[in-house]
Amino acid sequence: MGMILYNIGRVDEAIDAYHQAITIKPDLYTAWYNLGNALYRLQRYEEAVEAQRQAAVLAPNDHQIWSNLGAALVQAKRFQEAVASYRRAVALQPNHGETLANLGAALRKLGQVDEVFDVFDRASQIMRGKRLLTAQLVPPDTLAGWTPVVAECRLIDAPAESCVPAPLQCLPTYLLELREAQVTANFLPLTAEGQIPRYGCSHCQLVELPDTAYSVYSEIVQIRDATAFLMPPAAIRRIDQRCALFFGGNQTDYTHWLIDYLGRLAVLSRFDDITRMPLLVGETLSDVQRAALARLGVPDGNLIYKRRDEYLHCRHLLAPSFASRTGIVYPEVVEFLRGNLAKGVAPSLCKRLYVSRRDTARRKLVNEAEIEAYLAARGFSVILLGEMTLEQQISALAGAEVVVSATGSGLVNCAFCPPGARMVEIITKPHAMPACLAAVGRLDYAAVVAQPVATTRPAAREDSTTYTVPLEQLAACLGPA
Repeated sequence: MGMILYNIGRVDEAIDAYHQAITIKPDLYTAWYNLGNALYRLQRYEEAVEAQRQAAVLAPNDHQIWSNLGAALVQAKRFQEAVASYRRAVALQPNHGETLANLGAALRKLGQVDEVFDVFDRASQIMRGKRLLTAQLVPPDTLAGWTPVVAECRLIDAPAESCVPAPLQCLPTYLLELREAQVTANFLPLTAEGQIPRYGCSHCQLVELPDTAYSVYSEIVQIRDATAFLMPPAAIRRIDQRCALFFGGNQTDYTHWLIDYLGRLAVLSRFDDITRMPLLVGETLSDVQRAALARLGVPDGNLIYKRRDEYLHCRHLLAPSFASRTGIVYPEVVEFLRGNLAKGVAPSLCKRLYVSRRDTARRKLVNEAEIEAYLAARGFSVILLGEMTLEQQISALAGAEVVVSATGSGLVNCAFCPPGARMVEIITKPHAMPACLAAVGRLDYAAVVAQPVATTRPAAREDSTTYTVPLEQLAACLGPA
């Protein structure tokens, strides 16, 4: 019964069923193992560790139990124990490539550089039948086909009220026009000469850190002396038509989608008609993402879908840089969103908005109802973005004069607010994006620091912490009613 409930997504009920099975037969290792998997799925990692440990006691020669125990330990940030668990799994099944790769990832967390390379190289030969690939990391302006959009670094002063150190640096933006280039598993452009741009085409700079292995993406095993070592692809597919690198990596996060990927279209639109250009995308798109592309005039027929485990070999590839990096929003992104994605959307008549987080499980505000009631009494409309279409979201923010929202994806829609609108951030997680967005969007920024109440899952993600907002501090930010 537990497996049936788990497979149809009723995980809490599955956990109850596994507990019942364990009560009846405490030495049933499969019940402990499945319980651990269900707890892991709900991000209850410490509990998952204990369940998998009990399964390992009962079935010490089961490779998969030790492997799943290692995964839970990694998520619980107990990396030394995770390495030990993965080593036990590898000892039981030495030629299991995925377990070797997971061991390598855990070793990387501990900074055991030399062994990381050897383990991943073994995993690559088992999984792909070939050794790790190498690519040289180079400044993008040294590559043939480099054309700048903004050639110089720019500095942005974050609002003084924010928790963000100033100034923030915007890197140059550019377009690469490449012939016979490849697109890697995680959408990095790889030239015919075996080069990858050091910055711009990934969310972070691809750098090497002393005495540690570092990776922006999981496919990069290690970086040494400006050489990146990558897991090879399962397959390579040729694309003969002229096309542009667009959307890969984080497929679901709304902030990354709006700022990073649509920002990439902002760069591409300086050179070509994005409504006619075939665009390379990941395996799936959400309804909101499709709606955004439709508003920009990009038809679904222009999308070329790429599997995660394959490379694309492109005869003629355009690779626009991002116009953002790790929470830093560049001015051209906000200009593009306001001038293109919001074009033709009538602003809402609601002038004061509170973007509620009552529909999310992460970083919850325990006095959310009190906040909503207080703001409603001051003339605020309470909205839940998850219940609105993209056009409704744009309309709501485009007409707002004051927006109050906790740190999260809700704040990124303030890109659609008119210059001069007031953005009040309830800070639950220090992040540069809201303050930077306010600066480049010419918004009046203010902040209230929420107070942590409790962490409901020990040693789990920090997002499980709950918060409370002192209403007197919120009132001070808003000023007279």
